[in-house]
Amino acid sequence: REKKLSKFFKHDQVLKIMKTYSKECHHFFLEASPTVGIINFLKFLKEKNKSKKIYILSGGEKDEIALFLKRNSLSTYFEDILCSDKSKIEHLQEKHVSKNDIFIGDSQNDLKAALETGIQFILFGQFKSLKSFPSKKLIDNNYLLKTDNFKSLMKEIKS
Repeated sequence: REKKLSKFFKHDQVLKIMKTYSKECHHFFLEASPTVGIINFLKFLKEKNKSKKIYILSGGEKDEIALFLKRNSLSTYFEDILCSDKSKIEHLQEKHVSKNDIFIGDSQNDLKAALETGIQFILFGQFKSLKSFPSKKLIDNNYLLKTDNFKSLMKEIKS
């Protein structure tokens, strides 16, 4: 976040924005519920492949996400939370992802990171931002599955 904001604002303004945004995120994560279908999906993954490591890759702050996971008893499903201090591509490269791994995302940057690192990609559409969602041209033939959310993903997998 800080890196992006620094492109448009002075350092003191960035700090103020970050502080305000952090408060809002903290409040949001205290009130938010897990995405519909996520628990069933995580249980399914763990049952099918106990050795598969699951990571969260986010532009958010690690402590905010960790709080949400802990509050919703989801921490045990994830190997690590990869956040903010590096780009998504840098995180994926550092973890030495392969074509057998899967990245779930909802933005053009997520898809580009998957393409650059060779990881399979599942594109989510339900919570997309029209500004950051990949173009049709980029989407075509560059994803493993395209689905709305974890509930519809589970239907796809079980079919």
